[in-house]
Amino acid sequence: MTPHPFLRGNEKRLSYEDDTALIKRLGFTPKRYLAETVIVNQGEDCDRMFIVESGWGCISHELAGGQRQILDFALKGDIVLPQSYSGRALETFVAQTEISVLVASTKTFAVAAMQSPHLFSLV
Repeated sequence: MTPHPFLRGNEKRLSYEDDTALIKRLGFTPKRYLAETVIVNQGEDCDRMFIVESGWGCISHELAGGQRQILDFALKGDIVLPQSYSGRALETFVAQTEISVLVASTKTFAVAAMQSPHLFSLV
């Protein structure tokens, strides 16, 4: 089973030794969210991507009637790229535990990926 496009899964984990310094130098912003915090809400404007540094989150799709479909989980080293349509997020990303992420615009991530062969292979 291939990972949902929202998340670049286990085989697509960040190489902390090589890429973290570049990512921080390019202006990725560290953020911490408490457990059960909605990081990206389905339907909101979203031009951000996230790299999980610690903790874990859940990616889901809100269904009619208040139900939700769990699509994937984000763990340390995962890159979360919210899918969007007309700039609006198609899924919800929620912190399941306290989670630390590096946040950047997708444009900033593209610049970082061009400077790192490993990071480029993740997109």
